[in-house]
Parts: sequence; structure tokens; C-alpha cells
Amino acid sequence: MGNTVAIIVLVLSLGLMAAPFPFLGGMDKEASKEYPNYPQDAGIGFENESDKRVLKPAADSTTQAENTPANVYESQKPCDERADASHPEACWRTASQVIVVAEKVVVEKKLPRNNYHDQHPKYHTTFWQSLEQPDIWLCCWNALATWGCGMVVAFNSAQIYRALANDVYESKVNTMYSAIISVASALGRLTMGVLEFILSHKPSETRPVITIAFPVSSICMVIGLIFLLALPLESKAIVIGFFFSSFGNGFSWACTALTVHSVFAKDIGKHYNFMYVGAFIAVIALNRFGYGENYDRQAKLNRDADLAAGRTPIYPRCAGKECVSNSMVILLCVNATAIVGSTWFHLRYRRFVFKRRVECTVELENCRLDVQQAENVQPALNSVNMCSETH
Repeated sequence: MGNTVAIIVLVLSLGLMAAPFPFLGGMDKEASKEYPNYPQDAGIGFENESDKRVLKPAADSTTQAENTPANVYESQKPCDERADASHPEACWRTASQVIVVAEKVVVEKKLPRNNYHDQHPKYHTTFWQSLEQPDIWLCCWNALATWGCGMVVAFNSAQIYRALANDVYESKVNTMYSAIISVASALGRLTMGVLEFILSHKPSETRPVITIAFPVSSICMVIGLIFLLALPLESKAIVIGFFFSSFGNGFSWACTALTVHSVFAKDIGKHYNFMYVGAFIAVIALNRFGYGENYDRQAKLNRDADLAAGRTPIYPRCAGKECVSNSMVILLCVNATAIVGSTWFHLRYRRFVFKRRVECTVELENCRLDVQQAENVQPALNSVNMCSETH
């Protein structure tokens, strides 16, 4: 009991260190003024009747000097200003190009792909407002399942290997499993980074939302746990279970950081640090009780059986699949629910993005009609879009 109390105190201390407090050496400086602020002309939309999320378009109405660093972003002017007769040139902007219409000559200018305006819309809710929505809780549950399972497998890999090997233990084999766990975790993080790089170089009109990768980590966890449960004793193929579990753990750490940054526009640090609540619960619930208690209980049962049969007990070690099977079933069920939760989270955010795209399409069409009416555009030029597209 004393060890459990000490672990709880240490984990709480880790949570205090991760808290966004200035006196802990966090953001003691003001944010850089070189990068653009959020647009001021915020629009309001609702995902459903109870959802109150502020939907802000990606285009800003400030000037180029105020809105962009080193002229990276193109200036955005409202439709009524561009329709003024004093402006001979009008710009039509998409996420990847600018077309300047001047004296009926169309000139195309390529823009850098991964810029501020080429982003999916975000939830513009504060951290406390996000707590009233299921999205952040679904993220936290996914972190609890994947991070917790990763910790159980990594911290207890030697015990799991020895139990599944029927108490046959070799130091070099255990070292190999530990190395594979570390490499698989690194590969998971690297894979998510490569995937994010590929997605970021697609135009936002056709780019899948980043949350499409969110269920991958829990799916990998389930695959790894199935291998650990289904393989026979003393099978060398348990390395596959260790690999998939650790790959899903590393993928989850990288995916959670990128997803929180891509989905939430405000209080990003608070949203991300809230994921550690799931990790804290996982350390106590999954590692201490879900795994440790079951392992110790089965080890004592094996000791009593050995004494009754006149054999020398190996307690506190435990040999046999029954030593870890109950724990693996618990982890498997938790990650199965995480697959459902992370898929729901992805569908909610994708529906939010699609709804915003429809709203932007309607706004663009209305803006195009206003410009045509103001400039008395001829029917032959009606197909030219004179509006600035936002995301």
C-alpha cells in the first residue's frame, strides 16, 4: 500500500510539472507578433442545436504588412472593396494559387502550399468550453487506452515474456524484446510524422482531415494484444505482439499532439496537457490494478498449487498464459472501446469541416454575385470567380 501511495504522489508531481503555470518556466514571454492573429470577422455556426462553436473563416481582412511575415501570405480584401471602381485589379484566391484579373488577362501565381489560409477550420472554444463537449473527452479516453496499454507492455515486458515462455528466461532474448519495443515506438512516431507531412502538402479542398489517423493507434494495440493472447507458450512470435503494441503507443503520442494542435484553436497547451489525465488514470487503473493485481493473484495461486503438489514454488514469479491473460483481456476491451471513441471523434470533426465548407461555398457564391452586380460584369465573364476563397 505504501508503494501505491508513493506512486500516486510522484505521478501527481509529474502532472504539476506539466501544468501551464508561468512560475514553472512555461510561456514567460509574449507570443510573437510576426505571425497572423485569428481573423476578426468571426462567423457563428452550430454543429447541432446544442453545439455552440465559433466558426472563424481562415481569411483575414487586415493588410498584407499587418497580417503576414515576410510577404508569405497574400492580402485579403473584402468583396465590397475589390468591387470598387478605384481598384482596377481584382484577386481570386484559392488555397494553392492566386489569379489576378487585369484587363481580361489572367495571370496565375503559385503560392506556398502549407500556409495559414490553407488549413481546415478548428474548434474555437476555450479549454473550459471544450470540457462541455465530447471531443476532448474522447481524445482523453484514447490517450488512456493507448498510452496506458503502451506503459503496461513496456514496463512489464520482462514479466510478460517470462510468463509466456513458461518461466524460461534468457537475458539476450529479453534485451532483444526491449530493443524492439523502443524501435517500434520510434517507428510509430516517425510514421505519423511522415503521414502528416504528406497530408499537409495536399490542398485543403481534397485533403483528408488529420483525425482520420486517430483510430490507428488503438487498432494497432488490439492487434498486438491479440497476438500476445492467441500465441502458444514459448512461441518466439510474441515479438509481433510487442511490436504492434509499441508501434501503436508511439503512433498515439505523435498523433495526439498533432490532432490537438489541428483541431483546437485556443488553449492548445491546456487541451494537450489534459491528455495526461488519461495517462495518470492509466498508470493507476491499468498498470497497478489491471495488470499488477491479476499477476500477483495468479502467482499466489500457482504457489499454492505447487506446494500442494510437492513442487518447489517459483513465487513471486509466475509462469503460464493465465498469469497475463486476464490483464490482456482488460487492455483489449479498453482499446476496443477506444477504437469506437476515436472513430466517433473523427466523424464529428469531419462533419464539422464539411459543414464549414458548405457555408463557405454559399458565402463565396453570394460574394461573387455581389461583385458582378457592383461592376456590371458582362454575361460572358460570369464564369470568372472574383471572390477570395476561405477555409
